[in-house]
Amino acid sequence: MRRIICLLLTLCLLAGAAASAEEEIGKLRHIYVNGSDYVQKTNLTVILLLGVDGAVSSGLGKARGGGQSDFIVLCVLDHTDKTIRFLQIDRDTMTQIPTTDIFGRRTGTKTDQICLAYAMGDGGKKSCSYASEAVCTLLEGAWINLYISMGMDGISKINNALGGVTVTVNEDITALDPALQKGAKVTLTDAQSEIFVRGRTGIGDQTNSSRMTRQRIYMESAASRFKSLASANKSFINTFLDKLEEVMITDMSRGRMFNELNRAYKYKLLPIERLEGEYSIGRDGFRQFSADSEYISAWVLANMYRINN
Repeated sequence: MRRIICLLLTLCLLAGAAASAEEEIGKLRHIYVNGSDYVQKTNLTVILLLGVDGAVSSGLGKARGGGQSDFIVLCVLDHTDKTIRFLQIDRDTMTQIPTTDIFGRRTGTKTDQICLAYAMGDGGKKSCSYASEAVCTLLEGAWINLYISMGMDGISKINNALGGVTVTVNEDITALDPALQKGAKVTLTDAQSEIFVRGRTGIGDQTNSSRMTRQRIYMESAASRFKSLASANKSFINTFLDKLEEVMITDMSRGRMFNELNRAYKYKLLPIERLEGEYSIGRDGFRQFSADSEYISAWVLANMYRINN
């Protein structure tokens, strides 16, 4: 049903492309499609989740030294429908990203892999801001309220805070850990969780696409585990945040983060989605992902806007 709705919205977008326009009216975004007025949903919290290849910093790092965001996920909390929606974005996705000079000053934009937007910053809030800008550019019409950035080594911290996450291994990872055999059901140790979520070299086709599948498996199981623990123990959310606070960068206050988690763990987790599109090899020899613009338009319109009655 969701795909049918997306298809219909896509057809509307194509039919009204010439007459479509986006503008700010007050504080709400409006998009006009085929004569219809769509207004942004007001009861959403949109959070950009970033996993960085390396450690995050307090923002005192050197210019263009932020590392690359290997994990990019848009989280949409719908407080009306009481749902959680995750959209995975491949690190190799080509889009316009901010550019800076060696002193960290903005110089413009260029088309490149979206993971490099984070690298243009300082490893802290500036990097998060650049990554947010790139995601909003890619997902035309979307917006981001908040962000959370964590070094990929923070995976083990999450796993530890959850007391181990159980997954069914979907491909042979025995080259990195003999226990991670395809088909095995494993409660991951902290070290295994980092291998499962982060590992790529020596695993299967060694692509980020395959790694994203494992990340999706881990996210779904971790979310279920979080919900169970939070339901059983009212103090769990605070304990969870205590363990992660030192390894993440965010523009959320501790109180805001607690309140969002305290609401969201009761919501329904929808199937994790990823952008549709095609892979190719660029002139530089690196793998590239070109996202389907029609799919993006339909997804944003369906999930972040409503008809303005």
